[in-house]
Amino acid sequence: MSESNKILKNTSYLTGAFIIQKLLAFVYFMILARLIGVDNVGKYSFALSYTLIWAVFMDWGISTALVKELSQKAISVKQYLRSLLIFKGIMSLSVFGILCLSVYFSDYDASSKVLVYWAGMVMVVDSFAQTFYAVLRSQQLLKYEAIGLMINQFTIMTLGILASVFFPGKLYLLLGAFLAGATVNNIVSLYGLRKNNLLQMEKSEVKMWALWKKVLLFAWPFALSTIFTRVYSYLDSVLLKNFLDDKAVAWYSVAYKIPFALQFLPIAFAAAIFPAMSALFGKDDEKLKSILNYALFYLGMMALPMLVGIWVLAPDLIHTFYGAAYEPAIAILRILVLGLFFIFINFPLGTAISSIGLQKYNTLFIFITMIINVVVNMILIPVSGPSGAAIAFLCSHGALFLMSFLFLRKRLHFEWKTFVWRTIQLSIVSILMGASVYWSKQFIPWFASVVVGAVVYAVLLMAWRIFTVQDLKQLWNMFRKKDIQETQFESTYDDPIS
Repeated sequence: MSESNKILKNTSYLTGAFIIQKLLAFVYFMILARLIGVDNVGKYSFALSYTLIWAVFMDWGISTALVKELSQKAISVKQYLRSLLIFKGIMSLSVFGILCLSVYFSDYDASSKVLVYWAGMVMVVDSFAQTFYAVLRSQQLLKYEAIGLMINQFTIMTLGILASVFFPGKLYLLLGAFLAGATVNNIVSLYGLRKNNLLQMEKSEVKMWALWKKVLLFAWPFALSTIFTRVYSYLDSVLLKNFLDDKAVAWYSVAYKIPFALQFLPIAFAAAIFPAMSALFGKDDEKLKSILNYALFYLGMMALPMLVGIWVLAPDLIHTFYGAAYEPAIAILRILVLGLFFIFINFPLGTAISSIGLQKYNTLFIFITMIINVVVNMILIPVSGPSGAAIAFLCSHGALFLMSFLFLRKRLHFEWKTFVWRTIQLSIVSILMGASVYWSKQFIPWFASVVVGAVVYAVLLMAWRIFTVQDLKQLWNMFRKKDIQETQFESTYDDPIS
């Protein structure tokens, strides 16, 4: 098997597993929301959000940096693994201790504290699996991570649902299910390392503290980016707990899960285009810009109808998925889903910035986004509650889009009018589609109205020639071929007026 085929096969394994894992996680949360009740969902969501912010300090960007350094042969797996595991152990236990102390001396209720302690243990165990999988990724052995993801999610779902049914009220058992899943991840990753002779550790001539210093130096840019992302992604739930109560956290969390579950689409798309963008930079900038234009177009074509459709169907989605107890989440969902377009578009924009070797600007933009998110949350949550957190979410993702878009417009000089015109067209078609969904659901079940909307959307796209048969071929080729560079982009999309 050629190297390109091997990379494609391994990447498809992980992408497929990631998509299934995201969908299963959404279904699992939906079941939990009905089984354990609003207040308990709030406690559960808060514990995970609070711990996930701290968990980034356990890894300190090492896992992401390892993939880069090991794949480029910048460091030796066998010489570094022993040192990294000792370093990871010290970091994880230290952060876990600080996490426990921060909660112990807080004003949180006893049950929330216990949940955070359990969630902290999960993060410690999981941090080692991240390191093991990073080594496997660097060697293009992604199938083990795909297997681990699937078994991990099934373990969490099975044990979590059983705990909710047979031991209601014992929320720490839900975190115990996560702990079991993290343990499975470690077993699978260690098996992959052992089978591929990557567990053989050689003694390095360099002192351990010197190795740690080197690790920290090449990992810190990745750590900062991850820290900023974690803060603006999860701080809202923590602030809702501090300013309001568990119900507010629960209503926000169930609304947030719907747009969050759809992120697998832009993530998969970004993973498909990143290698080609990196390879084309400095060699064929016109084709690189063409790939970016197409990515923005296709993701906008997916995001806008989803945005409108979810907005129209928000009451039906909340009542069907979560039940009447979560009705306040309807208004929150309608605000959050307005950010879906920015979420989708930000992935190819961020990918493009990284692919041209300017990751530091991505980090800067994410830092500014974090500041905006924190400030708006602090101002609006005491006044507007969960809706204020949703507005902060919308503002921060919109700001990230604006910064990334203007930066790339200046650096790559791509035709911004094309993007604006296509977005206007897609918005009009999506609104018409939304009207058809709203009208049809008066006479048929809401899920059947989704089919009506999809048909109307497809017909309008073709009628206005926004999306043609040629575009469909291009999209197919982007994911079918071994290398996206082989795809020829010759559609009328480059003309902003056609």
